Amino acid sequence: MGKYVRGVGGALVLLLLLVESGGARELSFDLKPLDTLVRQEMKGGSIPAVAVGLLLPDGRTLSRVYGLADLERRVPATPDTLFSLGSVTKVFTALGVLKLLEEDRLTLEDPVSAYFPGYPEGERISLRQLLQHTSGVTEVIRLPAWSANTARDWTPQEALALFSKAPLDFEPGQRAQYSNSPFIILGLLLERLSGRPYERYVQENIAAPLGITTLRMGSQRKILPFRALGYVLEQGDVTNAPAESPVSAYASGGLMTTAEDLAKLGKAFLPGVLLSEQTLSAMTSPAELSDGSTFSFSQGATEISFGMGLELYTWHGHTVPAKNGAISGYSALFFAFPPSKIAVAVLTNLSGSDQAMHRIARRAAAILSSGALPE
Repeated sequence: MGKYVRGVGGALVLLLLLVESGGARELSFDLKPLDTLVRQEMKGGSIPAVAVGLLLPDGRTLSRVYGLADLERRVPATPDTLFSLGSVTKVFTALGVLKLLEEDRLTLEDPVSAYFPGYPEGERISLRQLLQHTSGVTEVIRLPAWSANTARDWTPQEALALFSKAPLDFEPGQRAQYSNSPFIILGLLLERLSGRPYERYVQENIAAPLGITTLRMGSQRKILPFRALGYVLEQGDVTNAPAESPVSAYASGGLMTTAEDLAKLGKAFLPGVLLSEQTLSAMTSPAELSDGSTFSFSQGATEISFGMGLELYTWHGHTVPAKNGAISGYSALFFAFPPSKIAVAVLTNLSGSDQAMHRIARRAAAILSSGALPE
C-alpha cells in the first residue's frame, strides 16, 4: 500500500510504493529511516521523484518509489517507472567486454587498432586503458560540433569520426581522466565481435542472466511506456530539462531501466554469476598507470579510483564498486557491496541530485548490511 501526502503544487500524490519480487514477504530490515531521509532529500532538493532499488542479502530485490514521474500531468512514479541511467550504462558495457574476455574473444592488452584499423594512435591504446579512463582519448562532449548539437541523435560511427580526429589529451597510460569517448569505442567493439546491436547484446548477455527485464536504450523519438520526464532546477524553480540525446550517449550513457532492475546488477559482482572471481578482481582493481602507480583522488573523506567502467570508493576500509550517472533531467547512482551480497540503486528525474543520492544510498547500505558498511 502507498501513503498519500501533499506533493509539489499541493496535489495529492502517491509518495511511497513497496514491491518485493516473488510476492509480499516480511522484511527483516527496518526501512523507515530510509523513507524519512528520502522525503527530506526530496523536499530539500525539490526532487520530483526518487526510486530506490535494493538487492537484499538473500537475493530478493525490492523497490521503494516516491513522488511524481510527470509534474504537469501529476503522474506518480511507480516501480515500473523508467529512468535514464546516464553513465551507469558504462558498467553494462564493461561487463560485456569482460564476458568476451572470458570467452577468449579478446585480451585487455589488445590495441584499438586490432579492431579499428587506421584509428589514429590506435596501436598505442589498449582495451584496458579504454575501460579505465587512462587512454588519453579526448572527451567527445567537449568538442564544439558535439556541444552545439546535444539534442541531435549522433550515431556512434559519427561520434567516432569526430573524436578520433582530435589529438590525444595525454600519452596513453600516463594519467587518468574521465571520458565518454572510450565507451563509444567499446560499444562498437561489442557490436563487431558479437554481430548484434549494442542494446540487444547487453540485454541478452548481461541483463537477462541477472533477471533484468526493463533495460533498453533511451530515445527522444520513441514512445517508452512508464518513462519519467526529466527536470532541472533553474534559480530554485523546477523546469523541463533541455533536450539531450540518449541515442548519442550510446554505450557510454544511453540506457534506461527501473530502480529494482538496476539493483539486480549487484548480482554481477558475485563470482560465478556472470564473471569469474579473477575477472571481477581485475574489474574492481584501481587503474594502473604506466609508471606502475595506481590512480586515485579524494572527494571529502572518500578516496576514489577508476576500475573498469566503475568508480571504486574506499569507504570505512572497504572498496565499494560504484557508478554515478547523469544525463539532462536525470541522475543515477549504483553501488554494490559484495561481502554482504547487497546492492543499492538510486534514480531521480532531476539533474544534479548527486549528493542527495549518495546520502540515500549510504543509509540504505547501512541498513541492508546490518552495519557492516556504516553510514
